[in-house]
Amino acid sequence: MNTPSRPSLGKRSAGSANQTSSPFQAHRAKPRPKITLSSGALLAHRVNDHETLTLTVSAGHAWITNEGDPEDYILAAGEIFEIAGPARLLVEGIHDGAEFDMEFRHTGGMILAS
Repeated sequence: MNTPSRPSLGKRSAGSANQTSSPFQAHRAKPRPKITLSSGALLAHRVNDHETLTLTVSAGHAWITNEGDPEDYILAAGEIFEIAGPARLLVEGIHDGAEFDMEFRHTGGMILAS
């Protein structure tokens, strides 16, 4: 049986947005547009092997469930959820809904270009 990945949680500090530790990191990151979920709306997403997801809540509240993880995570505006794949997540807007962005980084293995 596979043990689920354990996420890290944190808060975004002033000036921490889009800082890179490597000139190549920008090429590995796949930024996504803001996602808005009304209260009760759901988003299912799979994080692949060799990929790390960073979900940053910018407004409202998000409830995150990671398949196989007995804990659920509730994030408010300014909080960050980061998890390495493989993972299968369910994100729900709660209370007043949620607005967030998701960034994916390649964390190892081979990248095949066509």
